[in-house]
Amino acid sequence: MAKQLAVSLSGVGISYPAPPGAHPLAGKRVADLPLADGRRLYEALRGGRFLLAASPGALPADATSGYGDRVDAAPVARACGPVALIRPDGYVAWAAAANTAAAPQIRGCLARWCGSPAHPVAHT
Repeated sequence: MAKQLAVSLSGVGISYPAPPGAHPLAGKRVADLPLADGRRLYEALRGGRFLLAASPGALPADATSGYGDRVDAAPVARACGPVALIRPDGYVAWAAAANTAAAPQIRGCLARWCGSPAHPVAHT
């Protein structure tokens, strides 16, 4: 009972409806995971920027190219499953299974949530 009250009052228990077909994590608050660089996820969000998080090696090298002014990329400390774009308030904006999150899908999610890239990205 006390835990339910604390979750309700703090807002941590709030989730947002995800669009049809979205990953189950979309709209949910993310846990404060350890990142590969030794920081915690919530610490990385303090700057007010989106965070693209994934298991080590799951993101393409240029995943945030053109979005460096509003999106950070960070590998989590251990394999955690999906690739996720986390809003500055700690909620998952978009997620996809690591084995299905291709560069075009990631770029599309960044465009939807963060606008156009600051400079055109050349794809080969």
